[in-house]
Amino acid sequence: MNIENLDAPPNELLGFDRISKANRYRKWIGQVISPHIGRRVLEVGSGIGNMTELFLDKELVVASDIKEEYLQIIKDKYSSHLNLKVDLLNLEKVDLDKYKRYCFDTIICINVLEHVEDDVRALKDLTEILVLGGRLIIFVPAVIFLYSAHDKGAGHYRRYTKKELIDKIKSTNLTIRRCFYFNFVGLLGWLFSSRILNRSMYSETHLDVFEAMVPLVSRIEKKIRIPFGLSLVAIGEKS
Repeated sequence: MNIENLDAPPNELLGFDRISKANRYRKWIGQVISPHIGRRVLEVGSGIGNMTELFLDKELVVASDIKEEYLQIIKDKYSSHLNLKVDLLNLEKVDLDKYKRYCFDTIICINVLEHVEDDVRALKDLTEILVLGGRLIIFVPAVIFLYSAHDKGAGHYRRYTKKELIDKIKSTNLTIRRCFYFNFVGLLGWLFSSRILNRSMYSETHLDVFEAMVPLVSRIEKKIRIPFGLSLVAIGEKS
């Protein structure tokens, strides 16, 4: 199945295509969250599986999305992995009993929560699914000021402040283990592209330049706590 034939917003399809080619960026995200990932994983909002492959060394991975055609792509792409299951999941209406049976110790939401109108309700449902001691890994767009035509076109209800994200996670009775900004260079590039050039999305040239910078940027952020970034990462633990 070709992504050009999928029924999805143009910005979403373009995002899938570009992220699929941004191998360094995807692996950087994986490296940042990997210390917090257990053995039984639910990936929420898997899309066409650009991040899924990074979790396939686990005992169980359930890749989920609201669109069946995306899940079919994941099935076809990773058909040799017997530890992978795919499932339709709508965060507006979660079948809690169904997912509790999997005994997930990790739930991963990468660029998903901003698409959900009632994000607090979604967080509470995901917390309910986790086993005790399990972790919810959240990756969302940051900095309200940066909300742009690209966000709107991609179906984002919001970008998050650090305080807002922490407060919403705490409202589910999860313990915050970490919450930090991610990708300060991307923030500067986004600001330049959306506010100065007035573009609704990065150009391929900008993405290629950023991809080349990832090794340096990732080393800097590993050593220094950056007070701003294009995204926020939060780790909540159920106790």
